[in-house]
Amino acid sequence: MNSDAAPETHIEAAFNLGKCYQSLGQLSKAENAWYRCVDAGGRDRATMGAAYICIGRLQLEDARFQKAATSLVRGLDISDGTALEQQAAAMLGSAYLMAGNAPTANDVMFQHKDSIDHPQIQKAVAFASALARFRVAGLEKRREFEARSVVSALSHFDPATGFGGHWHVLAAQACDELGLTEPALEH
Repeated sequence: MNSDAAPETHIEAAFNLGKCYQSLGQLSKAENAWYRCVDAGGRDRATMGAAYICIGRLQLEDARFQKAATSLVRGLDISDGTALEQQAAAMLGSAYLMAGNAPTANDVMFQHKDSIDHPQIQKAVAFASALARFRVAGLEKRREFEARSVVSALSHFDPATGFGGHWHVLAAQACDELGLTEPALEH
């Protein structure tokens, strides 16, 4: 690429290169391309935020949950106040759930609930938030109440509509934790 090109051109090219590598299944190269995207700097915050979200997704699917949370915190920070904020918040909340940090997962989703207006993301966040509350509930009565919330939210959420395969894992974990073994096997 021409080094005299505007930084925004470098950012967009690196982002698209990452998407190409991802579609070819070359995930390490995709992650590196997206890191080049964010390293390029510039004013294209939307593309940089999207790159961090994509990096976080790859890290989640590679079971690097703490790294995913770090990437997604950066993506959420850059995306704050933009259309990507809701996706970044949902992904970060799910990363914290995958990492075993349910209280922080719920906090993130609660803090950004007003920015979430996309119906599929609302359903994903409702499920993840219910699962987080279930996981931290201490009293048996509270666990029963939150278990009903998880089942209700899960009945409205299709993990295939989430951004990343880890949503299927969370759905299966929820079913398993609730003793719903047949649905857990389906996810």
